[in-house]
Amino acid sequence: MKFRILVVDDDYGTLKLLDLILTNNGYDFCGFTSPHDAMKSFFSSHFDAVISDFYMPEMNGAEFLAEIRIKDKFIPFLILTSSNDINVAVDLMKKGADDYIAKPVNKEDILFRVSKTINENKNKRLIDQIEKEKEIALLENKRLADWKMLYASKDTKQSENLIELFNRTLNEGGGFSWLELMKKDIIKSDDGKYTISHDLAELIIKTSERHQVFFNNIAYIASINSINLDVEKISYHKFVNALTEYINTEIVEIATKYNRTIYIQETSQFLQAEMIICIKYINKIMKELIINAIKYSPENSPIYIMFDRNPDLTKGTYMDVVVKNTPRVMNSRLSDFDRQFTNKATDAQSFIDAHDDVVLFNQVDDIVMFGEDDTLSDVVTETGDTSESYDQVVGIPYEYSELVFDLFYTIEPFPVEIEEEEWKGGTGLYIARKIINRHNGLIRNANGVDYSQGSPSPFVKFVISLPYRKTV
Repeated sequence: MKFRILVVDDDYGTLKLLDLILTNNGYDFCGFTSPHDAMKSFFSSHFDAVISDFYMPEMNGAEFLAEIRIKDKFIPFLILTSSNDINVAVDLMKKGADDYIAKPVNKEDILFRVSKTINENKNKRLIDQIEKEKEIALLENKRLADWKMLYASKDTKQSENLIELFNRTLNEGGGFSWLELMKKDIIKSDDGKYTISHDLAELIIKTSERHQVFFNNIAYIASINSINLDVEKISYHKFVNALTEYINTEIVEIATKYNRTIYIQETSQFLQAEMIICIKYINKIMKELIINAIKYSPENSPIYIMFDRNPDLTKGTYMDVVVKNTPRVMNSRLSDFDRQFTNKATDAQSFIDAHDDVVLFNQVDDIVMFGEDDTLSDVVTETGDTSESYDQVVGIPYEYSELVFDLFYTIEPFPVEIEEEEWKGGTGLYIARKIINRHNGLIRNANGVDYSQGSPSPFVKFVISLPYRKTV
């Protein structure tokens, strides 16, 4: 395999000489007299080493090095300098350059230094990867210990929630009381026909409709893995535009009704890529996440939608769709096991103190607002059971970060529902994850603290990561 070398020098003669030496010795040469043109090439292509002159009219070698290190902190960087400016080369090596080549250039010196820095680079990357893997291993070992304890109690929790939901659904509107009433009030005529009162008929119909919705929901959930996803190949920009249009035309009205304002921000990065998705179901998932944000955010608070490339997922190339909101205080039935993770975060300041070590979400400035901040109806009034005491929590407690995706699982004992929900009763996030998995994507959540507005503000975000393929 040929190593690609990026070379920039405003002296055309030096550039051609380096081209001749490197090309004749098995390297793939890419040269520029303009550092700005070289920078564009570096950020759009792969290179194994960089050679840069120091004195250039557009940008000197130190500035060029700083830009290179933004993208790649390990790529070998060699500075070209005259023999009278060795101090300049030494200073640049302190700032991140790997070696220097003194002018006039010497074939043997160039080949030796390029080969040496490329090999050293491999070792640096290997050591860095080992250190990262050690950190990940330590973190995962700690998480594994926590999750072993969690899953020891998970089955019981999930079963209890399922039984509670099933019982609540069947008993809405009187449950099967209509059956007992019908046994008493039904009249059989001489011609073999049965007669019941109008009120009883209405009760039977309404109760049966509620039950039908519940069982249809169960049937839908059971079919998720086999439903037909009408996927299509679309560009990244078409995807962003389609999702933005859907939010603007369909979802903003819901947010406005509950006195929330949606802000949407596209990535500032120019991304030539394509995706294979079913936009219909991605829209449904976005609706679920935004409704979720409405339910679990304070009135008059903003909801942010953001699109960007994911810098952390190393097993592929992913882009993120983020739904971010300010969390409201919730009443939650927490066990003693649960409480060890919540740190008794009963208000916003406690949440900030408990999550101060979380990687911060830096909100950017170029946000475009969608929707009107009109005075509208309040969110559905929350209910509570005075016979039990509930803990107050802000955001998603640590141990719920995965459990919220379980079927029928809810944090609150009496979860809020709004009429616009398509997937109710603790089914929405479960369905969303199933569908995203069928897109070979991921969906997850996190708590955090935002310091970008001057004062610390807690937030909860849900992140959809979808794979894409570069087209350029």
